[in-house]
Parts: sequence; structure tokens; C-alpha cells
Amino acid sequence: MIDESDDVAGDAHRWRTKSYVKLVGQRAMILKPIVEMGIDVLYADTDITWYKNPWEHVFGSGECNFYVQQEKSEVVGDYNCSGFLFIRASALMRLFMQVWEDKIIERVKKPGFFTDQEEMNILLECTSP
Repeated sequence: MIDESDDVAGDAHRWRTKSYVKLVGQRAMILKPIVEMGIDVLYADTDITWYKNPWEHVFGSGECNFYVQQEKSEVVGDYNCSGFLFIRASALMRLFMQVWEDKIIERVKKPGFFTDQEEMNILLECTSP
């Protein structure tokens, strides 16, 4: 039996542990340099499943800079989830990635559990019309 206080079980990080937060909190830091190089990014967690093909929506329009998965939950409400992202390597998204990374770095210094998507949602609320 694995001790519940352990952060890692085999090769997996237990959800909401310090090591889990450290791992998923780096998503912006990992993707930002790719976007800065001018490369569009399609990111999907391994537990993402599709009800229908998203490609025509993501790649069929050159107008959108950012696609994000929206989750609907009775427990936490509706929110944008960073488990699926398409990031167009535009000037706007390079700026967004920098601010998102800065927010995560700032948040890591504070106590308590958080996820990168909480910071992403805060930024999206500030920028939405």
C-alpha cells in the first residue's frame, strides 16, 4: 500500500500534491518558448477525449489566436481548462504567455494548492469583452 502522504506513486504524481502542482504549473513555461519561436502549439493532456473531430474548428480558421477546453462541472462550475490548448504564435499570444508565466511564478511563492488553469482563467476574465 502507498502512503497517502507520498507525492509520487510509481511514475505518477498524485493529484493536488506539491510535486503535481510543480509539474502542471510549468505548462506555460514549457509552451511559451515554442510560441516565442513562432511555432503554433497544439497541446492536449493524455486524458483528453473527443466527441467529434476538432481539427476543422481549430485549423479551419486563421482568425482565432487561442482555443481552450471548457469544462462544465456541478462541483466547481464552468471553467476553461488548460488540458487542451491551441495557441497561435501571434504577438498577442506571446504577450499572453508571458503574463500567464509571470502569474504562475508569482502564485508559486504563496502557500496553498493552485493550478496553472486558475491563473489562466483569471487572465481570460480580465481580457474578455
